[in-house]
Amino acid sequence: NKAKGLVKYLPKLSPLLGSLNDYSVCQKHYNNIIIKNFFLEQIEKVSDSVFYVPMKKTKKKVLSDNEINFRDFGIQVSLPEHSLPNPEYESLIKKINELERLNQQLLLENNLLKKKLNNKYDNQQERVKAVVEIAKRERIALYDDVVKLINN
Repeated sequence: NKAKGLVKYLPKLSPLLGSLNDYSVCQKHYNNIIIKNFFLEQIEKVSDSVFYVPMKKTKKKVLSDNEINFRDFGIQVSLPEHSLPNPEYESLIKKINELERLNQQLLLENNLLKKKLNNKYDNQQERVKAVVEIAKRERIALYDDVVKLINN
């Protein structure tokens, strides 16, 4: 590693060598940066405290920034609710309530129809009627097939 070779010329790099393991840096690009004189000049100008930033603190800072942004987003979402004019807001609330009421009514109807369907064949007479209806339809279909065979 070229950074280890530069330690004898720049003693400020020695405490940083261990901390570089905490970061994921592309080897090719890292070596290209070390070779350039600009980087060496920057190391000489800036104190050690700027270069050494523990990863855990950075992650915590990023997380806290994200939490702040998320809270700001929540505030932004809640703002349009109050910015609507009162009559328009009230009419929308009425429409929502009406749609919820209609939804409940349709759900009740649906449940009643499900119960009727489940109880349809509880009575033996109903089952016999259903079997007779099926037999009639099968007879008609068979008759139509026989007629088609005769005509062909």
